[in-house]
Amino acid sequence: MGHDTCTLCYARNVGKRQTMLARFAASLIVAAWLGSCAIASQTPLDGGGDASTIADASASTDAVTPMDVSLPAPRCVTDTRSLAVGYGTACRVDSSGQLWCWGRNDWGQVRPGGGTWAEPVPVPYAGMTDVRSIALAFGHACAVHQSGAVSCWGANEVGQLGDGTMVAHHAPAPVLGVTDADAIVLGNTSACARERDGRWRCWGSDWALVELTASSGPLLLPREAPALAGARSVWLESLAIARADGTVLAHQVLGDHWGVAYVPGLDGVVEVAGGDSYAEHTHALRNDGSVWSFGDGPAARVAGIDDVRSLLAYDSAAEGICAVRGDGSLWCWTRDAYDHDSAPTPLAGGVDVERAAVGSFVCVSTCSGAIFCNGDEGRGENGDGTEEITPHEVGGVDSAVSVDDDCVLLADGTVTCWDPGYPDASGGDPRVITPRVVSGVAHAIATADRCAILEGGTFACWPEPSWPAASGYVASVAPPLPAPVAELRTIDVCVFARTTDQRLFYGSRWSAAGWVELPAPAPAAELSADGAVRLTDGRVFDIFCISAADLVATCSLSAAWPGITDATRIWTGPGADCAERASGGVWCRLTDPLPASVHPLALALGADPSRRDFQHVPVLDGAVQIVPDGTTLCARSASGAV
Repeated sequence: MGHDTCTLCYARNVGKRQTMLARFAASLIVAAWLGSCAIASQTPLDGGGDASTIADASASTDAVTPMDVSLPAPRCVTDTRSLAVGYGTACRVDSSGQLWCWGRNDWGQVRPGGGTWAEPVPVPYAGMTDVRSIALAFGHACAVHQSGAVSCWGANEVGQLGDGTMVAHHAPAPVLGVTDADAIVLGNTSACARERDGRWRCWGSDWALVELTASSGPLLLPREAPALAGARSVWLESLAIARADGTVLAHQVLGDHWGVAYVPGLDGVVEVAGGDSYAEHTHALRNDGSVWSFGDGPAARVAGIDDVRSLLAYDSAAEGICAVRGDGSLWCWTRDAYDHDSAPTPLAGGVDVERAAVGSFVCVSTCSGAIFCNGDEGRGENGDGTEEITPHEVGGVDSAVSVDDDCVLLADGTVTCWDPGYPDASGGDPRVITPRVVSGVAHAIATADRCAILEGGTFACWPEPSWPAASGYVASVAPPLPAPVAELRTIDVCVFARTTDQRLFYGSRWSAAGWVELPAPAPAAELSADGAVRLTDGRVFDIFCISAADLVATCSLSAAWPGITDATRIWTGPGADCAERASGGVWCRLTDPLPASVHPLALALGADPSRRDFQHVPVLDGAVQIVPDGTTLCARSASGAV
């Protein structure tokens, strides 16, 4: 299936991002030494100043007057000189310059070459013995060496490794033209290194680099970014720049267009962090220890937090912000899908934090020299030798019929849900999640992604509430269909329904605009979880939809699955599509461009990862359920074995 544009209802990248953000917020609570976060308020600031542009800033670099915007002295000195967290991986640099890493290792994050599921304990990275600092992003990593050279490794589809190519490397390779760096920052597909003379050089590709370097395409080699000259701190995803004079430049709306300009009302800024590609939820740390939020309104001080000496944020969408205070405590706050901030909340456990790093999970280095992490993907992120995920009990549920997307269908036909990964914020046992009943749902017979099929063939959907879920969940019953609903699938804003008379319909889960029938060349026999339909004649089609502003515009059937004309069952998910055929066996095709070293069909099932046609996978023959999920594939046999 083609799943690479966020305008498609079945766009898998959108779902992964939302899941990852939910897991990041949840991860602040999962580990025993971390606590929960609650709702925030901010005090607005009346700021003045004009909207000077990035051109003005770059032109006036020599006239910048430095001020005392230095970070406070470290609380303590330990053997950890640099700490970084990426997506499922963490790394530290010790006082000798040795790089140590742990966690997922599919593209060489932990060991050169990659190809292993997880490294559950820190291991020395071969050949990396002279490292000054380390930075990790979603798909690539970069290290600054003590000589000032920079090396990068990982994904390289837009030149983010800075070696003049777009060829991925699963081991560190030199960045060409950078020989005197003392710091580095990464975006999802970009990097910028600061040289000792204050100049910055950038490479890769994202919209921030277009603004900074006037590039019109990927920068395969580093290019100087004059607007960053003298910058103390840079956040690439929203493009926020803390300059040497303590002012801030940021991407923002300038009249009828977007541009980069000074942020009114902010001075004395030592660090910037956070902010998504829409320049919202960006944060700045001032030299008085206060934290300010800007980008989706005037600059405003974040209430409930002071004496801050370090500011951190999750890499791209910045839904989570953490701060290390002068007393060594770590405080965090989040933003949910409805743009509500939580209040800064201290993380429990009496941990005396020297430094912290935030990615898809959190790691801290303490003044005792110990390092604690709270990853929960089961890929060794905690570095403690385990690959286990900590379970949480869902309290008050003893008659569950089925579980789907953080919701439970009970035997009495009611549905209860909870916020993903969040234990009860009201107190009590932190290992117990407290669900809440979905109002408006009664006599449900099945659930699917926060929708329920009700007796009589109608169905209802409900959104996640603002966090925490004190307001509960309220469902809206959808307009009736011409026949009762037999199967229901929801992907992003799209809802697909197969009725008992084997017709297909689509609509928007948040709109009561009604239903549109989706014509098919034969009656519909089955809907898959990832947007495909099996017809009674054995053919299978992907459903292609275009949506805008939470409304479904049009849906149609794409080309039939090639070579599949006698399917009796289908399974779809990130990484693979599979079909059981009447002529015999289970046939699968690879759908995501994962490396052969980590693709489950390539590793365990003997499929050729370079092919995109359907291949017979004998080990899956006889499976009654198959769940592809990126780098994981699970199957259940008729005997119940998995």
